[in-house]
Amino acid sequence: MLETALHAHLAARGATHADDRGVLLPRQFGDAAGEYRALREGAALVDLGFRTVLHARGADRVTFLQGMLSNDVAALRPGDGCPALLLTIQGRVVADARVAATDDALLLDVDVRAREAFVEALERLIVADDVELVTPETRVALVGVEGPDAERLVGRPLAPYAHAETDVTGIAVRAVRASEVHGSGVVFHVAAERAPALWDALVARGARPCGMDALEGRRVEVGVPRVGLDMDLGTLALEVPVDEALSATKGCYLGQEVVARGTARGHVNRKLTGLLIDGPVPPGGVPLVREGKEAGRLTTVAWAFGAGAPAALGFVRREHWEPGTELRVEHGHAASPRCHSPRLPRPAAFWYGTAHGDAARQAVPLRHLRHGGPLQQAGRGRPHVLRSRDEAEGSEAASVLRLTAAETLVENARVVTLTLVGGRVAWPA
Repeated sequence: MLETALHAHLAARGATHADDRGVLLPRQFGDAAGEYRALREGAALVDLGFRTVLHARGADRVTFLQGMLSNDVAALRPGDGCPALLLTIQGRVVADARVAATDDALLLDVDVRAREAFVEALERLIVADDVELVTPETRVALVGVEGPDAERLVGRPLAPYAHAETDVTGIAVRAVRASEVHGSGVVFHVAAERAPALWDALVARGARPCGMDALEGRRVEVGVPRVGLDMDLGTLALEVPVDEALSATKGCYLGQEVVARGTARGHVNRKLTGLLIDGPVPPGGVPLVREGKEAGRLTTVAWAFGAGAPAALGFVRREHWEPGTELRVEHGHAASPRCHSPRLPRPAAFWYGTAHGDAARQAVPLRHLRHGGPLQQAGRGRPHVLRSRDEAEGSEAASVLRLTAAETLVENARVVTLTLVGGRVAWPA
């Protein structure tokens, strides 16, 4: 069983630990609901000891990984970063990674439970390339801060996935703008022996310790897949919501032909979907059925604090994607698939669905719409199809409304259909 660099330190401060697929992680610090509120409204401090960092070094590191990973590594300058996947040649998921470029290396942040498969898959393909995958000489621990106040604790603005060396009350760290829950987050790389001091310094600055119960509940609410649970060697990249990790312009990489072919076809036969559970919490991995026929299976099940009910991620066949469709798990509990939303219960002003036409013809994906962010009309008639201004490149349409909720709207669909009633977006009764 793997213990994180913070295990003893957090246990002495009231953390309740549990085995999470071979890693002892803090489940909660006594008030999971309060920890969830910190994720949504403040700054939640998370032990990310289930992730680890590798260094890719050598003169060919960029060209080699450009041909292996799914995102445009060659475009990164020192200080830049991006998310990426390592796929098989069949387009199936080996691991996900956060890539950070420095002057002399590419830093690869991967799930510790996928590290061995990640390294083995890459090293098999190193022939005459001058590239080496190594563990840092000084053991590195990862500590995350999630929530709207996360950036304040860094003391400097960072673009998504960008990183910088800095310090927190004299403790040397590398701060990376990244989140486990598609929110405003920062991941600190710190020497493992300094991780306890960093934790205490961030608590002193106002961050609240947060366990995996709250983090996983939020992850399920917003629909972020985790390798080993929601995506693995049986999962096609296009079946999970990982658009930002896939480059459509960089050219060839492992599995690229399968991704391109599926994108051109415009659909997959199943996808990872958010579900609300009506009844006791079922285990992950159980089948979903409709009218006696298997319709999918659950992958992650967690308590959705925003809904006050259990929720899940699971693979659902395309004929059952309509929100509100009732499925049943093998244990007999009802489950209704719904688009991923950070608001469970329902928002006051927004209605959204998947009735958006052919996704392949809608070239611009919609991912995050943030507080105060403008939306633009991308089509005519009712219901109006809207997309965010920054993703509607080349459009001259005027902004038609602004978000009023202090949250991020996350939607798997390429576009979101919003119905305007009296100049406002209405939630149907």
